[in-house]
Amino acid sequence: MDVSAMGAGRARGVSAATWSGASRRMGGGGATGRMQAAISGVSQLLNMPAGDLVRQLGSGQSLTSVAAGRGVSAGSVLAAVSRAVSATVPQGRTPLSGNLLTDVSSRIANSTGVPRGFSVTGG
Repeated sequence: MDVSAMGAGRARGVSAATWSGASRRMGGGGATGRMQAAISGVSQLLNMPAGDLVRQLGSGQSLTSVAAGRGVSAGSVLAAVSRAVSATVPQGRTPLSGNLLTDVSSRIANSTGVPRGFSVTGG
């Protein structure tokens, strides 16, 4: 259940077609690109495969609730998501900042369910 890394985009356990398709559709940014980056960032923070994290999202948990179960604070998750969201800005675009970055990051960190267009490979 391993998909080789492609920058910060593709992560273990998540279908290669999902990552590349999401990245292509959103130009590396947009909502899907931000969620993809957030899952990658939080999976690194929690030291767990992205596929396992996506499966837990599918069982109704949020990134913050999965982290809490592993003893990681919501603040640490929010910081990881904010860094990931900031890194998804396409060249020539103005990065999110301030309240907007905090709001987008918070919504991502606290959303539940598998994001539309994401799939998990077997393993």
